[in-house]
Amino acid sequence: GGAGALMPAPARPAPASPPLQASTRKAAPGLRGVLGSVEWLYADATHIVDSMLPSGRELFAQQEFEWADMLEAGAKASDLSAYLSGMPTWFWMFVIVLVYNLVNIAEALMETWMDAVIFNFGTPAICLLLVTVCMTWPVFIWYLIQTFAYARQVLAWHTRIVQMYGVPASFCTQEDIATFCRAQKLDVASIITPPEDQRKTSETCTVELVFHTIQDLQLAFKKELLTPHLKFGGNKVRVRPKMGTNAAMVEWWIVSAEYMNESVPERYWFRASLSCLITMSLMKHVTSGDTGRAQRDEARDPGP
Repeated sequence: GGAGALMPAPARPAPASPPLQASTRKAAPGLRGVLGSVEWLYADATHIVDSMLPSGRELFAQQEFEWADMLEAGAKASDLSAYLSGMPTWFWMFVIVLVYNLVNIAEALMETWMDAVIFNFGTPAICLLLVTVCMTWPVFIWYLIQTFAYARQVLAWHTRIVQMYGVPASFCTQEDIATFCRAQKLDVASIITPPEDQRKTSETCTVELVFHTIQDLQLAFKKELLTPHLKFGGNKVRVRPKMGTNAAMVEWWIVSAEYMNESVPERYWFRASLSCLITMSLMKHVTSGDTGRAQRDEARDPGP
């Protein structure tokens, strides 16, 4: 035979993705360590400010102006607290008495209306008002229980999450992040990656690791399986718990207010306010006893 047939070159394996390396170095001493910490805090503060709810106002073109505006607002709030703390004691007494006076006026108007209703319709009116009150308060208690239960669930979820900012979009897949977790021996419950359309339009994205318990999260940082600075394909990635203790306290109120705002119909609050006033007036009628009954009988039958 002639020359041997040319054998096709063996297929080359696809290049593997660069390994995701965790920076486990101790914090650099001296000025370099301080500058690194300041840079991390500045980047994290910028991300927090950018993720705040939009206020509807026009933002400054320069981010430095936004920071300066927030600092000035904080200084103004400090000045306001200084002025308020310097107000005389009788001013605060006046504010308390004013609020109490407004409540009493509203209660007096409701009691006048209730007296007229009871005077004209008697006991059936009281029974009907009691039914109205009994229909309102259980609903409010149910809303309150549901709100607090939802807030606890959300906080229990958030406090178990670690966020990684600045991860290259090419690494923001379930497979790559799962490989990273296995390499770092991280026992996570789930991985939250950005949607595909976001990965196509952004250079870097945010990835979240959900741990089974908050103790597992803290142990990962104590053992330096996770550190504030990671490297993904040569890019610096910031790592932080999604929710700390102080932020969780505020977040509890935010989640509760958000859930109540979205779940409770707006018309309910007017009905609840009326129910409060009716309850106060009914308690006075119920606890007045024989004195109140004698006064009503005297009003109906003034005598000779």
